[in-house]
Amino acid sequence: MHKLLLAIAILVLSLPVLVGCTVSDPLPDTLYTSDVYVAGSLHVNGVEVNKELMPPAIYIRWSGTSFNNNPLELGVDGVAGTYYTLDPHSAMAFKLLVVGRDDTADEIGVWKIDNGSIKRAGDNTAILMTSTTDTVIREDASWSISITGVPAADALNITVVGDATNEVKWSAVLYGVEVHY
Repeated sequence: MHKLLLAIAILVLSLPVLVGCTVSDPLPDTLYTSDVYVAGSLHVNGVEVNKELMPPAIYIRWSGTSFNNNPLELGVDGVAGTYYTLDPHSAMAFKLLVVGRDDTADEIGVWKIDNGSIKRAGDNTAILMTSTTDTVIREDASWSISITGVPAADALNITVVGDATNEVKWSAVLYGVEVHY
């Protein structure tokens, strides 16, 4: 059931990215997260597209697995140490969903971040301006998430804290718009 809800959330968050397609463009029968994905360059249905030709809609996926209650930075596409880097002289508004699952204890946590904004003036200046975090469900009170701007990387970062002894799998998706000079 949780996988179905996450798949529906991903689909709903992905649909606005398709606004940039023309009416004559065929839509796939099944929409996969890899079909509509932006992280550094814009891809639609696996084909790189010139950013200037489409609206600056952004969809980013992070994931990771925690094995204790030490803070874990989620990586873009699950690759540790990777961030979404903002374009120079840009601003981004976003919504973010984060989910964690501990299969051993049969627990989940879901967070929704609304009203997010981040800006980058030049090098080493990514600053998280605002965000509102709502806990949708947290069956383990020790779990937490935080989002930050990382000036040294000009990036947006998601850090999670899971169970002290059990493995927790994490996933997050962001839908946003960016403007830049």
